[in-house]
Amino acid sequence: DYQPIEQFVDLAICEGTYGDRPDLKTTMKERNNDLEKLKSIIDTQIRDMKGRVVVPTFAQSRCQQLALMVYELYKGEEWQPKVYIDSPLSIAIFKEYADILEGEDKEKFDELMKWDKLVFVHESEESKSLVSSKESCFILSSAGMCNVGRIRHHLKAVIPDPNATVLFVGFSTPGSLAAILRDKKTKLINIDDKEYKCRCASYSLKSMSGHMPFDQMLQTYTDLNCNKIVLHHGSTFAKETLAKALREKFEKECKTTRVVIANSSLKFNL
Repeated sequence: DYQPIEQFVDLAICEGTYGDRPDLKTTMKERNNDLEKLKSIIDTQIRDMKGRVVVPTFAQSRCQQLALMVYELYKGEEWQPKVYIDSPLSIAIFKEYADILEGEDKEKFDELMKWDKLVFVHESEESKSLVSSKESCFILSSAGMCNVGRIRHHLKAVIPDPNATVLFVGFSTPGSLAAILRDKKTKLINIDDKEYKCRCASYSLKSMSGHMPFDQMLQTYTDLNCNKIVLHHGSTFAKETLAKALREKFEKECKTTRVVIANSSLKFNL
């Protein structure tokens, strides 16, 4: 449960990612709906259509959480999807989790690590073979914004493929390759100076994002006892929208907290 910070601080640096999305909901209802959607996509694309689902994902936490979600969705079922982890950093973090988790969390994670459908792709040659293969499977690869990493090679293979799905599971920075791909209006995509026609299916599981929803940011930041709040991360419009809402709330509560929008030239002394 969230507890307000009582101690006074001079400066708080806070995210503004969903500052323009008061409509975005991330409750357990939305999470359960997304889990049902995830299973439906896997069943349809991989089991029934013999295609593949590719997920651009962050190496830390998100990749491990998604692998565990897929395992728990299919645990005990007759048919289970093959799940590839194609990211050396993600694989290293899997091993770290196995060492540091405790109690029930470790029991669940140990089950996942022993799952015979979970495959770690270590070497670049293994990754190239996976990209070029026609195996129907579920692939988690970094990076989440698709600007770097092995995911770019998977996208080159699946974007032109009508029997493939790209699944997004978090926020995409405006201007990033991930954000361009998520735009339903995009017909052509350029990767490494080559154009690819967008023929694959694409979906977003918005409740999987790790960023605070608008209402929670508004409550958390106005509860802070500080002189200045600096908003970073997110589009300029998102930060400006959140800043406006915060200033209005501070004014109503007779608080003098300043709200500043971060940019590349912002400097402050600590």
